[in-house]
Amino acid sequence: MDKKILSFSNNNLLEKLTIDNEDSNKESFINIINEHGVVVLRNALNKNNLKNLLNQYKETFEIENNPYICPQGVNAPPNVTNLWPDFINDKHVIKILNDLKESIIGKELFNFFNDKYFTCKKAVMSTHRTNPTDKALKFMNWHQDNASMGWSEDIRALTVWCPLTSTGPDDSPGLRVCANKFDKNIMDYTGDTHEWDKFLNNYSNKIILPKTQPGDCIIFNNFTMHGTGFTLSQTNTRYSLDFRLLNTKKHPPVNNDEKIFVYPFKKPELYGEYFNLQKNQSFLKKFLKKIFK
Repeated sequence: MDKKILSFSNNNLLEKLTIDNEDSNKESFINIINEHGVVVLRNALNKNNLKNLLNQYKETFEIENNPYICPQGVNAPPNVTNLWPDFINDKHVIKILNDLKESIIGKELFNFFNDKYFTCKKAVMSTHRTNPTDKALKFMNWHQDNASMGWSEDIRALTVWCPLTSTGPDDSPGLRVCANKFDKNIMDYTGDTHEWDKFLNNYSNKIILPKTQPGDCIIFNNFTMHGTGFTLSQTNTRYSLDFRLLNTKKHPPVNNDEKIFVYPFKKPELYGEYFNLQKNQSFLKKFLKKIFK
């Protein structure tokens, strides 16, 4: 393993990509996400809501130890556990989504999708237990969500990653992101360190490793290269959650019985019921238009 990867931070670039929720003069979210594929949003989420989730998560994880291995499958580092947790209270999810909707970038999120958007499976919550190791796989798990999930390349989606604990080079593992705009799948999670080396040679000047606190979030599109931000000095466990925002008109297949949260996030709905209602309303509008022409 080339340990140079552990020191890539590019702080000048990170500053350019950062929007503070209290700073109304910052360059727009859409401009940054369209140029770099990632935005770091500070102080946008209510810390009490996140703390409630953290307490639930710790208790469930430590008692039940019910792991779900992410799309990396057998290649995932052994100290990574991801859950699609049913124990999350819907009210907590709605509060967090509404925090985001009411943030400085809220209206721009709607404009990004040119439509309503929704999130499904509530969220993915991940635990990373960290111990110093020289295993390359632990430090270099680069992937794109779009490629890992086998989505069509015309899908438009955003992942919102929220730390529930402090993360950073000297604390617990954060998120390492390549701030380069990709428009297609370039690499799935293969575990091929040779491919990772080629990627790093081309894009090391675009890699950021933000230090984050609860209330911050990192938002990136479905083609953005990213991976867990391990370093050799970390000793604490990271707890985090993320959810994907999907366009209501163009999105990957979703189970009809899956619970979704649709903008403007008032209550959870079943995917099948929501979209059947939308189809019926659309048909009715067209029918009435013909009648009253």
